[in-house]
Amino acid sequence: MSIRIYLGCSLFVLTVGCGRRSGDRNSVDTVMVFQAAPPALKQDSSPAPAGAVAGAQRQPTIPDEFLGKWAGSPAKCGVSSESSLAIYADRVDFYEGGGRVVAVKEVTEREIEIVLESSGESEQRSLRRFGLSEDGRSLTDLTMPRYPTVRIRCEGARVGS
Repeated sequence: MSIRIYLGCSLFVLTVGCGRRSGDRNSVDTVMVFQAAPPALKQDSSPAPAGAVAGAQRQPTIPDEFLGKWAGSPAKCGVSSESSLAIYADRVDFYEGGGRVVAVKEVTEREIEIVLESSGESEQRSLRRFGLSEDGRSLTDLTMPRYPTVRIRCEGARVGS
């Protein structure tokens, strides 16, 4: 009898204690948010160049082929819009937001995964996946496979770091 009461109380505490209240500011939506880089995405640990500070890790960088300004159509190039995207060696800027590159994985020669760290009230990490066309003129956001977003390269708008 006492075991049943103990188990019943434990179940009650777990159910009530783990419940999520609507409007609870301490709850976190974990869709596409990571506390640490997934194991498959490693930070760049290649040897530091001569003269670098001992113990400092090199900043992971996005391959040059992916760098540039991208938009949903040629008419959207140079215009701030929801399809606007700028990829730099060390960061990615979207229409509203963006983030610093924390890790990069080359899935194939034309596909990469990037872990971005956004700043703001709370730091969050997100995983993005991009595929580059054979001619390098279009970029597909493969983050949500059911809804790929294709952007075209804005000519003459190469970006540096």
